[in-house]
Amino acid sequence: MSGWRRVIRETSDGYAYSVDVPPMPRLNDLFLNSSVYIYPSEAEAQSGHGEGGSGFITTIPGNPPLEQSLHSYIVTAKHVIDRQSKTYVRINRRLGKTRIIETNRCDWVPHCDADVAFVNIGLDAVELEIAHIPVALYVTREMVVVNDQVLGADRFGVGDECYFFGRFVGQPGEERNLPVARFGHLARMPLEPIKGEEAFLVEFKSMPGFSGSPVFIYRSGEIDFYHYYRPAERSRVSFLGVDFCHLPEVADIGSRAEDGTFKSHNTVWVRHSAGMMGVVPAWKLYELLTRDDLVKRRKEIEDEYLEERRTQAMRDSVTPTLEAADSERGEFERFEDLARKVVNTPKSELDEKREDGDS
Repeated sequence: MSGWRRVIRETSDGYAYSVDVPPMPRLNDLFLNSSVYIYPSEAEAQSGHGEGGSGFITTIPGNPPLEQSLHSYIVTAKHVIDRQSKTYVRINRRLGKTRIIETNRCDWVPHCDADVAFVNIGLDAVELEIAHIPVALYVTREMVVVNDQVLGADRFGVGDECYFFGRFVGQPGEERNLPVARFGHLARMPLEPIKGEEAFLVEFKSMPGFSGSPVFIYRSGEIDFYHYYRPAERSRVSFLGVDFCHLPEVADIGSRAEDGTFKSHNTVWVRHSAGMMGVVPAWKLYELLTRDDLVKRRKEIEDEYLEERRTQAMRDSVTPTLEAADSERGEFERFEDLARKVVNTPKSELDEKREDGDS
């Protein structure tokens, strides 16, 4: 089977075995347009270089009868926007260059116990070259927990392939945002907190600048101990969560002695990435986006829009009647003008005009 790979899996009782899984499909080029860059100053946003992080656009569908309408939000890691009073979101434009949107820290809505936040900004899809991540793509807790309501093929686990994309500070793109993708595997389920938070552990080489990037998982399906494989029944690619940290590894600097033994300098330490990244689960972002006050606000916006549509429809339906009324009023006003002229004209002048008319 061309393109398939052999990977190691683990059974529920802890036994390891190898299986053949299908390859991850190539990413859709347009999907990268869901990525945005976030900077602490407008000057850095203009140049494309500097500190900050990454973000992405996600959407929630409206309520009936507005299921096709979408409420859009820009999401990032909470610590990216907590460091300064203003942040600048950089988004690609269709005709080239970028658009920079200024936001205040109070504009962002943070999660109470997860490193994730969002801001609601009106995005012009005609001007901006954007894509979005719908909530239907989010992984859920049920995909992690084994129960009778969840098909095994819809679940995922350690070893499934993952990828993310965002701002690589080494080559971010000066004229336009040029997101860089990285690939790895799910290393650990959210069984214990990571930096005090519920989080996945993913084998990724992350670094500053990628914080706030969207992370995806390619669910390979259900594979049992006997190598029986059943592909995922729904879309295999799912939104796993938000990159919020990369775990460091601390190495001791030293030297080799003449006998070959390692001699530590004790006072010098190097801190570098361990190739492991913490990911806020997608359901934590979903909890934030579906807070009662936000659901209520979205409903109010939809009701205002529907009321405006009804009002406009009523105006359109009575326009012909108003035009007819205006026409009749115009005729009446002309008759009034003629009658006024007759009343104000001397009798001798009227007699002359009448005689001229008879002739």
